[in-house]
Amino acid sequence: MGERKYFYAIARGHPSGGAPGITTSWGVAQPITSGFPNSRVKGFGTLEKAVRYMLNSGCNTFYFLNGPTDGEKSVSKLDGGKPSSYAVANGREVGQYSEYSLEAEPRVNRYGHACHKSFSSIDAGKSFIEGYKQTWRQIHNKGPVDSSVDGDHGVAGLVDKLYMVSLRD
Repeated sequence: MGERKYFYAIARGHPSGGAPGITTSWGVAQPITSGFPNSRVKGFGTLEKAVRYMLNSGCNTFYFLNGPTDGEKSVSKLDGGKPSSYAVANGREVGQYSEYSLEAEPRVNRYGHACHKSFSSIDAGKSFIEGYKQTWRQIHNKGPVDSSVDGDHGVAGLVDKLYMVSLRD
C-alpha cells in the first residue's frame, strides 16, 4: 500500500487558486489542477517530500495554502474497517454518503472532474466539501467566499504565506 498523503504539492495549476503551492487537502488541490492544461500535482506523506518535489519541479517560489486538512483517512478495508462517510465535493449531487457503490459512486462515475474521498468522520467530509467549494469559487470568481466555515478560509485567507525557497549547493 502506498504512502498516506497528508500534503499535496501543486507545481502547475490555476494561478488564481494559489498555484504553485502546497495544501493539506485534496479538496483544495483538485479544483486548482482540474481542467488546467498540463497540470502537475502529487501527494506526499511529509511536508519535506512535498517541498522537495516543488523544488525539483522548478518552483523556487510557492504558496502554502490554508484550508481544511483532510484529517485521518478512513480505515482501510484490509483492516476490516469501514469509512463512516464518502464525501462528494464535485459530482452529479454534492454531499456525504454512507455507502460507496450504491450512493457515492453513481454520483461521480463518468462525471468530468469529479472530486470525492472517504473519511472516518462526517466533520472531516464536510470540511473537504467546503474546501473544494471555496477554492472553486476563488478560481472562477463566483462571488464571495464564506470565511466563517472552519475558521478563516476565505479568499484572503486561502494563501497563508509565499515561500521563497532556494536550493543549497
